[in-house]
Amino acid sequence: PAPAPAPTPLPAGTPAASNTMPRCKYGLACRIITAEEEMSTKLPKEQQHWYKFQHPCYWVCKEGHPELGPPGTKCPLHMRFGMHGVLDRGSPCPESMASLIMPCTNMDPDHRRCFRHPEDDVEVVEVVDESVDDLDLAVIKDEPTWSAPDVGEVGEDAAMEAKGEAAEAASNGDWAAAITAYSKALAGVPSALTFAKRAEALLKLGFVSAALADCKAALEKNPDSAKPYKVAAKALTKKGEWAAAYEKVCVGMKIDWDEDAAELQKVLKAKCDKMKKIEELQAKRAAAEAPADATAE
Repeated sequence: PAPAPAPTPLPAGTPAASNTMPRCKYGLACRIITAEEEMSTKLPKEQQHWYKFQHPCYWVCKEGHPELGPPGTKCPLHMRFGMHGVLDRGSPCPESMASLIMPCTNMDPDHRRCFRHPEDDVEVVEVVDESVDDLDLAVIKDEPTWSAPDVGEVGEDAAMEAKGEAAEAASNGDWAAAITAYSKALAGVPSALTFAKRAEALLKLGFVSAALADCKAALEKNPDSAKPYKVAAKALTKKGEWAAAYEKVCVGMKIDWDEDAAELQKVLKAKCDKMKKIEELQAKRAAAEAPADATAE
């Protein structure tokens, strides 16, 4: 009988790797990635490791390279893969490899099925929203100054009475009166909780730095108090210091969980993640523009 016709090669750039066959966990670090290495050339291909387990496709650095390895080193076809050809595994590809990569020209269907190529795993470019959000708009830029009122000498009984007055004023939303009463209470009986409550009232009127100072004083009195951490997180949010705010609220939540702080923690985590992505995106843009600027010069 006449031999079967040779398989028709796929057009260049066509994704063809099988998404159902098992992948070799070693990637390019596999020692039997070819039939010759496995010494299985006389076996049917169905029994050969390369055909049973999928590997990343590669090019061979025949002469060797100080950053890539000795002669014969297998290297991935794309810089986004590590040297093992598997995302997030093995050492990253050195920048010098970018100009050395030799693209694969083997269009045999068996090869395309069993070896993954860059076009088989399209790089997903995440769209990052860089627009101003509600947290950005809430940042206080022109912060008013505040000085503690002179309340003179305050006895313990007067301090306790002032704490009651402060609590009542705060419940009525009269933050200025609450601040004055808390200041009187602190002059008589300074405590971590009272400092934290005055900080909360100060923050309501936009005195962010003064609120942070009271939170610091509260933690000096009692480092195990949760409220100063939570109020400090809100104050730092008003300053636009998202990472520091997130750190504070996390500490406060470890000491004492509450629903409002949990919501703030969630919002700040999302903001920190967003800012990290924006920074990475800006760094990529700067790196891409640098060669163009150098060429222009």
